[in-house]
Amino acid sequence: MGKTESTSESIQKRKVIKVPLPKGPDTDYKTGELYELDIKQLLPDPNQPRKYIDNDDLQELAESIKQHGVLQPILFRKDSAGLLFIVSGERRYQASLKAEKTTIPAIYTTGDPSVIALIENILRVDLAPIEAAEALQRLQKEKGLNLKKLGELISKKESTVSEILSINKIPKKLLDKYRENKNISKSVLIEVAKADTKKMSGMLKKAAEKQLTRDDVRSSGNKRTRQIDAIFKTMAGGLKTRLENTAFDNIEPDMKKIIAAELNGLVSLIQKKLVELEG
Repeated sequence: MGKTESTSESIQKRKVIKVPLPKGPDTDYKTGELYELDIKQLLPDPNQPRKYIDNDDLQELAESIKQHGVLQPILFRKDSAGLLFIVSGERRYQASLKAEKTTIPAIYTTGDPSVIALIENILRVDLAPIEAAEALQRLQKEKGLNLKKLGELISKKESTVSEILSINKIPKKLLDKYRENKNISKSVLIEVAKADTKKMSGMLKKAAEKQLTRDDVRSSGNKRTRQIDAIFKTMAGGLKTRLENTAFDNIEPDMKKIIAAELNGLVSLIQKKLVELEG
């Protein structure tokens, strides 16, 4: 309630400039100014990170807008042809159309639209986890950012950014299939991304049906980890004992060469596997 009142008060303090119809490329918009725009003149951003808007949520927002108006302005930009694009506020824009509003409060921005849209959505916890993962990955590739810079940009820890990005390891056809399902949380997606690809579909299906939680996925993963750990400890322990108890002093020179070749091959394989384990 306090946040809404604060936002509303800050809007009231701004000078609202009514521009119902943009004149074209020469329209002089000022960065940070609040405008009352003809809603029909605005175009959705083609790179909008949000891919799905829940119809029920949209209807609720439309009803609120009918009663109270748009309490938080959207952000917009102008391209070289004078067209106006939404930078952030796609949901408010769609709800305003549904509420049959003819104008919408909008603040002009000249910042990087992909960065602004992503930051606003993530900081407002407004994006579905799959959409956030995809948007972060696209931003990372477009801007050439490492995890540290990406984390600084959206005010998240490197480890958090890494976890979000890991969701993209899940095949796209599965992400598309389940992106609209609210039962699948970010934490479940992160755990599923760690699993074998062949098992991801079944895990997501169970999660979508509320039959699988993050703890279920983790416990399953921990069980597999313990099994693998036990196998390797047994194998490594047996090899270590065999090597310690083997004396090579009395072995014929030709046999030593054969054994040396086998051990070198084993060492190379171990080194290769160590590289895989260490990333």
